[in-house]
Amino acid sequence: MAAASWPAAAASALAFNFASSLGVVFANKAVFKEASFTYPTALTALHYASNYAIVLGLLARGDFKAHAVAAADERWLVLLTTAVWAAHNGLSYLSLSKNSVGLYQARRHPRRCC
Repeated sequence: MAAASWPAAAASALAFNFASSLGVVFANKAVFKEASFTYPTALTALHYASNYAIVLGLLARGDFKAHAVAAADERWLVLLTTAVWAAHNGLSYLSLSKNSVGLYQARRHPRRCC
């Protein structure tokens, strides 16, 4: 990617991430309220499964290339990051009884990486 187009691409990715996070907040609120679906863990699992399917589709289409984590230090860092993220999701559900879903989602989604 050319150096001049990188800031525009990064800004576009951040804007899309923000917009999609808002979409998830409102969709979750509608599912929990209108459909009376009271299983936030199952809803998160559905989000993760659909994201994984989309990533596999993009990989199959050739939009990016997969690569292995080479160094042992990098593998340790990936495993640590995964463990912290999994613990974060589990602990976040403990506060759902005290916070609205919108607050929970707004707090959770902006930390996603683009």
